[in-house]
Amino acid sequence: GGPPPLLDVSHTRELRAVWVATVSRLDFPSSTTLTPAAARAELGSMVDVVADAGFNAILFQVRPESDALYASPLEPWSRFVSGTQGTSPGYDPLAILLELAHRQGVEVHAWINPFRGLTSTTIVAAPNHVTQRFPEAAIPHNGAVVMDPSHAGVRAHIVSVVRDITRRYD
Repeated sequence: GGPPPLLDVSHTRELRAVWVATVSRLDFPSSTTLTPAAARAELGSMVDVVADAGFNAILFQVRPESDALYASPLEPWSRFVSGTQGTSPGYDPLAILLELAHRQGVEVHAWINPFRGLTSTTIVAAPNHVTQRFPEAAIPHNGAVVMDPSHAGVRAHIVSVVRDITRRYD
């Protein structure tokens, strides 16, 4: 039992991070109709600001409502990036951000919302969305839909999503 042992490192380790929210396009993207070049420019500008301010990490929301801001074989593209859930924007925001951030020595951490199904009960979900795969586990709550964390299929799906992200992206 107990906490894991701490490791000695030869340097001071600090995490100076900014959160980048994609739900409702709060921080990115500015529009659901960005071209790949415009998306690259927005993400590049964001990385420049972060690096210039002395931050060393970006916590990037890649799964705002059981969907993806990266090329996922498991979940639909986010409507916040393409306008329609399940429709590709024509670029991979996470891949672009990783490329640009790592060039400047900025870490990227994938931020997921594990149990948020949909931000509103009125959203039309893509056929491969978790609310469609496990409708019995989709619980309307305060005008949104949350996924039941006690449902074995939901938990297994989230583990698969995290494994996929960590195996395919740096």
